[in-house]
Amino acid sequence: MPLILTRATLEMLLDDVVVKTGLLMRVCMPARVVSYFPPVPGPRPTPPRAMIQIDLKYAREGHIDDVDLAAMEVFQPAADAREPGELVGSYPMMIVPIHFPGPWGMWARGPLLPGELGKLVWCDRSIDSWQVDGGSPTGPTDPGFGHTHGGMTGGPMNDCWFEPGLRSGFSMGVGPAGTLPSVVDPVAWEIGTADGLSTLKITAPGGGLPVMMELKTAGATLTLDALTVIKGGALAVQFLAKAPPLVQLLTALASDLSTWVPAPMDGGLALKTKMLLPGGFLTIAAGLIGQISCTKMQGE
Repeated sequence: MPLILTRATLEMLLDDVVVKTGLLMRVCMPARVVSYFPPVPGPRPTPPRAMIQIDLKYAREGHIDDVDLAAMEVFQPAADAREPGELVGSYPMMIVPIHFPGPWGMWARGPLLPGELGKLVWCDRSIDSWQVDGGSPTGPTDPGFGHTHGGMTGGPMNDCWFEPGLRSGFSMGVGPAGTLPSVVDPVAWEIGTADGLSTLKITAPGGGLPVMMELKTAGATLTLDALTVIKGGALAVQFLAKAPPLVQLLTALASDLSTWVPAPMDGGLALKTKMLLPGGFLTIAAGLIGQISCTKMQGE
């Protein structure tokens, strides 16, 4: 008995062929984050991953006159009326590893917010095995599968990673849902928040500008730390003074001097006596002298 396809079934078949063919040919697509999954430690720790929604819909050729009313079809015109065809739907969401770029054993990293924009990049071969066993000093990892661009018959989209950072016309300055433009300095390299309020900035040479580095934050505290010494200048060798004990010491000295009543011919004995009293300058100095110097911060 010959196979008879109705118009609706044929459309579904051809549409499925077009979609799967398009997916197998993909290389890179814009996408946005739906959810973020942090890495899980263990003997084979999982990489940080994110649920991603491709930011493009797929379409098919067609005209409004092709709608089969008997089949309850509804034509979904594309946004651009000059383009023939109709929208079919969104690509399926997927959970993929995140590519955090960086050289020399360092990389940018951090949780991704829902709505963060970026791009999906597909491999020519499977990276599933490499995600588990990659980086072995014994040599390249067997991919395990021979499919290209993540194509598995009847399987989900896979073997791709998400690279955050790609921006669209709706890129946000404050939060993923905002519409303010991101701040991009025309003469500096920066890493920091999109609104430019918390950044590490290096001014690029050229145009008569010196190379400068600036670190700032909109938060309440900026912390600098090191294992032994933090230097304010390449030639710094002297430890800086801490303000609270030094202020307390100078306040005690000012108090003793302002309340001291000189006695004739005593050679300053009244002042010395006052300073030696409990709460006087000399007794306070004896307790604070070891607290004035910083233990890490040096300055020129």
